[in-house]
Amino acid sequence: MTIKEAILKVLEDNKGSFTYLEVLKMIDAKSYIDWKNAKTPSDTIGAQLGHFIRQNDSRVKRVKGKKGFEYYFRL
Repeated sequence: MTIKEAILKVLEDNKGSFTYLEVLKMIDAKSYIDWKNAKTPSDTIGAQLGHFIRQNDSRVKRVKGKKGFEYYFRL
């Protein structure tokens, strides 16, 4: 499974708004990605979510949460 597929699967299975760190935790809980050689998996998830936003992908949306944190969720 690719990182993009893992993100979309997690967001689809868990309705709601999540930070990139929460998305990472859900990916880890389901063991969708093997991060053993990754140095910064959280940065990778954040970057991929940003890519979804920049590409205007309708499956992921950025919303502003409490205290200015950004949340991402699947539409």
